[in-house]
Amino acid sequence: MNAFAGFGDGAVEFYDGLLADNSRAYWTDQRETYESDVRGPMTALLTDLEPEFGAGKVFRPYRDVRFAADKTPYKTHCGGFAEPFYVEVSADGMLAAGGYYHMAPDQLTRYRASDPGHPRLDLLRHKGLYVSRSWPPDDVLHGPRARDRVRTVWRASRPVTEWLDDHVGPSELPRR
Repeated sequence: MNAFAGFGDGAVEFYDGLLADNSRAYWTDQRETYESDVRGPMTALLTDLEPEFGAGKVFRPYRDVRFAADKTPYKTHCGGFAEPFYVEVSADGMLAAGGYYHMAPDQLTRYRASDPGHPRLDLLRHKGLYVSRSWPPDDVLHGPRARDRVRTVWRASRPVTEWLDDHVGPSELPRR
């Protein structure tokens, strides 16, 4: 595995094209670009960050359309995570985040019971709590400094993720 050197020059264009033509034909024609400019770099990025944040995983590019009104077959972004941290690349650029995006019912109960009387009590109305930062497509996306952006956001979100781990923790419900 190579060290992360940035997302390929075709990454943003790949997703621009997928937004315009979310079809199997487009995907098949552009599969090599996806593998070399998007998935490969995302895997390398997560591998580079693993010593500090733990093992990462790249989400699959296919959408589950069985019960969805929107039947487009492919996701219009590539997401990766090292739980509770997340990174995404798309036609809009890059996003990095840390926290609990959508809590399961048992997590939500613990979250809402964790801090009555807190000055930021209004945050308990939400079903998730996370810190994020996004960047539009730029030259940094295509170089190793993109890793520094992700690392900075993940480090800055640690107080939130640690608080959530201490007060909410993982869901204890069976997975569907």
